[in-house]
Amino acid sequence: MSKNAHSIFKADTFNVLDFMGPSETGFVIPIYQRSYSWKKEKVVDLINDIISGLSLITLNNRFDEYTYIGGIITTDGASHTPLSVHKKTPKLVYSLVDGQQRISTLVIIALALLPELSSFKDSLPSSTLSEKEHENILEFISSVIDDLEQITLGQSFGSMNKFPKVIRSNEDIWGESDENLTSPISKLSRELYNCKIQNNGSFSNYSPRGARNEINHPLSRFKEIRAEINQFLARNDGEIFSKIPKINSNFANIPFVYSEIFKEKISSIEYLSDESIQGLTFCNRFRLSIFAYYFLHRVALTKVHGDSEYFAFEVFESLNTSGEPLNAYETLKPLVIKELGTSYNASQHRVAIDFIDRIHNSISSIDKRQKLVSDSIVLFINTESGDRTSKSLSQQSKIIRDLYTNFDESSGGAKLEKIKFLKLLRNSTEISHLVQGNDFNISGNFCNILSNDSKLCLSLLIDTRHTLALSIINRFYFEFESNINTDDNYLKSEDINSVIKAVTSFSILWRVAWGGTAGIDQIYRNLMTRSYARRSSLGQYLSVKDFKNELKNIFFHNNGTGQAKIVNKDNFINLSSRIPIFIRNKKIAKFLLLAAQHDSAPDPNNEGFLVNGVEGVHVSLNFENYISESNYTLEHIAPQNRGSWHEDLYSDPITIHTLGNLILMPVVENSILNNRPWAQKKAIFKALCMSIPADREAEINLIVKNLTPSAVEKIRNARYMPTLDALSKVRDWNLEVINTRTEQLLSRAYEKLIKWLN
Repeated sequence: MSKNAHSIFKADTFNVLDFMGPSETGFVIPIYQRSYSWKKEKVVDLINDIISGLSLITLNNRFDEYTYIGGIITTDGASHTPLSVHKKTPKLVYSLVDGQQRISTLVIIALALLPELSSFKDSLPSSTLSEKEHENILEFISSVIDDLEQITLGQSFGSMNKFPKVIRSNEDIWGESDENLTSPISKLSRELYNCKIQNNGSFSNYSPRGARNEINHPLSRFKEIRAEINQFLARNDGEIFSKIPKINSNFANIPFVYSEIFKEKISSIEYLSDESIQGLTFCNRFRLSIFAYYFLHRVALTKVHGDSEYFAFEVFESLNTSGEPLNAYETLKPLVIKELGTSYNASQHRVAIDFIDRIHNSISSIDKRQKLVSDSIVLFINTESGDRTSKSLSQQSKIIRDLYTNFDESSGGAKLEKIKFLKLLRNSTEISHLVQGNDFNISGNFCNILSNDSKLCLSLLIDTRHTLALSIINRFYFEFESNINTDDNYLKSEDINSVIKAVTSFSILWRVAWGGTAGIDQIYRNLMTRSYARRSSLGQYLSVKDFKNELKNIFFHNNGTGQAKIVNKDNFINLSSRIPIFIRNKKIAKFLLLAAQHDSAPDPNNEGFLVNGVEGVHVSLNFENYISESNYTLEHIAPQNRGSWHEDLYSDPITIHTLGNLILMPVVENSILNNRPWAQKKAIFKALCMSIPADREAEINLIVKNLTPSAVEKIRNARYMPTLDALSKVRDWNLEVINTRTEQLLSRAYEKLIKWLN
């Protein structure tokens, strides 16, 4: 008798705890599966999606919210299960035909959460809590810890011992000995159990052994998540966990927290969220505990189970060959068409939709197209409201449809034409497309208004991955583009270029002064949510002058890293001069050198340094020079390996990577320098700054014994490089020269860039 479909395929949806937690369940990764391969970005995206779902509950009171992470395809794991001599295996073993990357990542996240939550439990303060509050919080944290343990360790498969929930069939054996657990994912879980035994049931000291530095390795992902957790707890900072919603005055009324988590046993959530009473670490551990609860109970997946591996693979193949899931834009488009009906074809809505379609259709790669849609939705939402948003397809689709349905003008209650929504989405798509390819030759209104300086600035923002700043630019561009043919055309194209340069000036000078981002993303997010998001500034004219003044006020009065504020140029130089800019960001280093040598001339009174030349004497700070890898590449003057150079240049490893020890050289000429001693480099510099062939030949003859015939030919045919004239006059390359040159280059770059804020 033939089987019916229901008997072959069974699909059920579970939360993480129900799927992985049962004590009799184990998972085996078949031998044919590749190793763990998720990069940090994918893990961060998954955690951000989970936090986004939690935010929808706690901030928007959407009590039924879940974070869905897709389907897991399984079959009977008995044929893949490596038995120990004692036959100690789980009662139910599932072979992971598809989904092992997600399941392994869930284990890694749980393992990263356990030490901190266990430490929270062990050190729960009693002085600031009532006896009842202490008891209820302790009960909650204990249950979360137990549940996290349940999804990483099996409950005594035939013995008092515990075993990893997830193993690899070709590397691990369920049994008594650690020697039989060799895969990274099983070793991490087993070390957790050993930590518990050694520390009287506590996981607070759990720290996996090994120093694996492979990019895609479970231990690497674990360490990155732990580092993010530590940064979040200590400073409420970091890429991931600082996004967990804060416990505010409305938090106690949220059923998810008040009813589901604490069963109405705690009456004053506000009291527990007061950092002045409980302290930052307590409050953030409390937030982390709520995240962990949501992770266990509200992250959902669908298990599709085949009664044989053959049928399981049938499902797997069909899911991966029948097309990609619909993205947020593809779910929005039919909503727009349906709403307009027969008027759609002649509408401006269709013009905007067709423009977006053309951009999408120009990208052949499905992955790149999906990324473009996701990035444009993120940019759109941040420009519209200043809010963060998930990269999850389902959540983006839900949010963008809700926004479109409720898109209205708050002032006067009048309905705002939906065309403005689509124009903002169109602009966001155009800018995101530019960012994705870093290509200014694509056709589009935005590229058409960009000056050469703006192209340079945007390239730098893209190269330094400072794309959050694009929300401000997109906001001003939307206002300009929306009013271009109206009487309210108060913004000009030059205003958009001015905003782009101001954003770049602020961003680069800030990062150089503080040696890193130093909270700059939060600065831009605050600007958006407070003043510059479309929703925040409805009915208000955007002022470029006011915006620049606001950036200047932040730059000179905000504190970046807990040190003294930037007060003036001298203070900026003092903060920046010891930054190893070559290591921190090579693109910023190149940009600073281009700015410093722009329209410069050798200082006749100070060997090795520059003074302002007449306008146009040396145009270096432009888009073409920045993007060129052949005309300008970074080179150390004193090389990274000491050789015969002064010892004091290497006593502090920062020195050789500061701006004063760097130059810009064409690729061909750069290859001649290598690690030559200063006398030879100086002679080559002198030859290269000779504008008359006979003079250059004379300089070559002085050093020809130190050059190969190929090097001689390269110098002979090299272009004229006047910027090397100042360096060719320095008698000795020492610490004092580097330090002084660093300060002077920073000063010149600062003077050039600060004008963009004025």
